[in-house]
Amino acid sequence: MLSERRLLAGALSAIAVGLCLAWATYQPAPVDESYRTDMQENRHLYFKNIRSIHYLRGEVGNGIFVYTPKVRGDSGHFVIRINTYTQEAHLRWVRGNPPGRPTVVRPDSLGYWNPDTAGAQTHWHQGLYAFKHRQRPDRVLRDYFELVDLNPVRVSK
Repeated sequence: MLSERRLLAGALSAIAVGLCLAWATYQPAPVDESYRTDMQENRHLYFKNIRSIHYLRGEVGNGIFVYTPKVRGDSGHFVIRINTYTQEAHLRWVRGNPPGRPTVVRPDSLGYWNPDTAGAQTHWHQGLYAFKHRQRPDRVLRDYFELVDLNPVRVSK
């Protein structure tokens, strides 16, 4: 009887030590932060039915919708463009007031850029930088990176 208790205590302590070691040495897999625009249908439906109440929706062309935040800054803001045919979401920086200057301060504060001539990948990287380095990222950035499956909780700073 005594040996069975010792055996049970030894097994439980070995399991506890193993769990503690696993918890102490766990490192999550790195998040792939490469440029991506593909979105899943379920994320698009969630955005369209739930999250889109915070946006003004406009149509650019057949199946291409632009979601502009209802609350936006004077210097500029990000908008989400969704192409429903290709299931792609794009992030774009739009100038604020006054729109007269050809260049604006980059969201990462590393100089100036012209958002009218910049490619989609530049807009995406500016959004990712702003998302990762702001204490409270804009709703547009949180919603966009959820759409393209770059979960805000998983992004490391």
